[in-house]
Amino acid sequence: MSSKLMIGWSSRDVTPDKPVNLCGQFHLRITSTVMDPVTVTALAVSSGKDEENSFIWVSCDSALIPDNVLEISRRKLRNLVSDFPVRNLVLNATHTHTAPDLMGLGVWYPPVPEGVMRPEEYIEFFTDRVAEAAAESWKKRKHGFIAWGIGYAWGVKKKPLF
Repeated sequence: MSSKLMIGWSSRDVTPDKPVNLCGQFHLRITSTVMDPVTVTALAVSSGKDEENSFIWVSCDSALIPDNVLEISRRKLRNLVSDFPVRNLVLNATHTHTAPDLMGLGVWYPPVPEGVMRPEEYIEFFTDRVAEAAAESWKKRKHGFIAWGIGYAWGVKKKPLF
């Protein structure tokens, strides 16, 4: 590979197909409908000449990312790509209080009722999708660049400060 910056993107829907407990409160909140999907979006960046300094950053619609979820995701990613240093996989949470519970340790919540996806089941589903998105973003890297700009959002009028 050349020394040019390589960038790749990928995304996955991580909306469960059955009811779950939503994280972000200190009581059970079992879903009955889905208004908007929850997703993960992966950004892979490498210089092309130094894979050790590359990274994959995955933004996750979740209240938080427990350490075990990161480690499971890294393990699954290792099985999908061989040329990426999985310790450079970073997960961040958008900190939504309307995403499934990833704690899975009974820290805040009692066991979920029958017919509701257990946190451990969701963690398995979620980490599969994180690893898939990360691997795809890595494999889809193309020459790219980073730039900066300044301006106003379309339709926004400049207002006086005082």
